[in-house]
Amino acid sequence: MVWIGASNSVREIVKERTTFLRERAVGVSPSSLVASRWVVLSLITVLQAFVLYATATSRQRTPLTDGVLLDSGRVELILAFALVGLASVGVGLGISGIVADSNKAMAALPIVLIPVVLFSGLLIPTAGKIGLEQVSYLNPIQWGSSAAATTVDVLAREGCNPTGLEAQLQQAFLGRTISCSNPRWQTTEGTQAVNLALAFASLVILVAVSFWTTTRSTRVIRI
Repeated sequence: MVWIGASNSVREIVKERTTFLRERAVGVSPSSLVASRWVVLSLITVLQAFVLYATATSRQRTPLTDGVLLDSGRVELILAFALVGLASVGVGLGISGIVADSNKAMAALPIVLIPVVLFSGLLIPTAGKIGLEQVSYLNPIQWGSSAAATTVDVLAREGCNPTGLEAQLQQAFLGRTISCSNPRWQTTEGTQAVNLALAFASLVILVAVSFWTTTRSTRVIRI
């Protein structure tokens, strides 16, 4: 969802910069163009969240029933996907607002997204590490993935905190065992409320950043 949301939006402003600047010169509010892009891209991204959910769970043996906060686990999981995707739309628009052309926008996308994924708390543990942990609080992947993990009760799933032969196999093939001790994955209403609230908060922050960069795109940073 991070890649989907960001790639949907990363060329939306830069490819229409001439039109954008002309409309701004005659007094059209620069926020209107950004808002229109947000509406369209948000609808597309939410639809893609449905498609991703349907694809990822097409062979699921035990479909989700109840959610932690919502009556439907399916809706709760799609909501987690959608929040991450929508926040990533903001990342893409932010990039699009500061680069000089579409090719450079696409080139900048992985450069921005790789650190975002690395420091999400999933690949590199950030808990208890001063600096990294605080930065990860602003990362929508952390809260969206935690919401998804809570919905599916990942702590109770096979493969987490293995013992015996399973632990030996994970150590042999992965170089480590899979530890599922993240307190944000606890299946409680309080934990899920925090996960979803902070995923939404990161979305709001990224929306604000994208508006700030794109509405000031006359000052292009020639990357």
